[in-house]
Amino acid sequence: MLLLLETNAIEPISLTEVKSHLRLDTDDEDDLLNGLIVAATNLVEEYLGKTLIKKTWRIEEPGDNVNGLQEVVLPRGPLLKVLMVQRVMPNETYTNIRFVVKNHFSRPIVVFKSELPVSIVYEAGYGYYPKDVPAPIRHALFALVAHLYENRNGQLKMSELVKTLLIPYKHVQVYV
Repeated sequence: MLLLLETNAIEPISLTEVKSHLRLDTDDEDDLLNGLIVAATNLVEEYLGKTLIKKTWRIEEPGDNVNGLQEVVLPRGPLLKVLMVQRVMPNETYTNIRFVVKNHFSRPIVVFKSELPVSIVYEAGYGYYPKDVPAPIRHALFALVAHLYENRNGQLKMSELVKTLLIPYKHVQVYV
């Protein structure tokens, strides 16, 4: 089970940048635009299967046993750091355990020894600030906010431009 513990108060693109992009001079629709920035960010994160600006996640899983070790694939990347890995004891207490992180394609894997379920707390995102988000993703966000602003009737179809900008960053599940 994946749980969002903490989110960043800043978005990958700002209201000022969006207003400049849309060539808007008034403050009349600032609330609407802020909502569209959040909506576009959520859409892009879901489409990519990634976190754009640092968020703290917790995953609780039994993991997959490989050669006596447990492996848990972290579902949201890119990984900034693993804060802790803990065994979930039968009495619902937690104990810290040692772990290593290995990369497997675009999803990091946490490896540890445990016969019990574990709780992993980690930070994911391209960084802590909007400047850390790759420029093509930011441009896709501007295009998506513009589309949502101009099509307020609820019609949502991600444009080819947005998809083209995002596809190099999209997580693709690879089975081997």
